[in-house]
Amino acid sequence: MTTTSVGAESSAAELLRRLSDVASSSAAEVGAAAALFADCVRADGVIQAFGTGHSQ
Repeated sequence: MTTTSVGAESSAAELLRRLSDVASSSAAEVGAAAALFADCVRADGVIQAFGTGHSQ
C-alpha cells in the first residue's frame, strides 16, 4: 500500500482552480438563478432551502 501526502497549500490551490473553472463555465446559469431569487424577493416571495448536512 502506498501513502501519498497532500499538503494544505496544494489542496487549497487545486480547490480554488476548480471553483474558478466552475464559476467561469457556469456564469450564465448562476446569473439566471440569481435573477430568479431577486425577482422572488422583490415580489415578497419565500425562498425555501434545505441541506442534507449536519448544519444547524
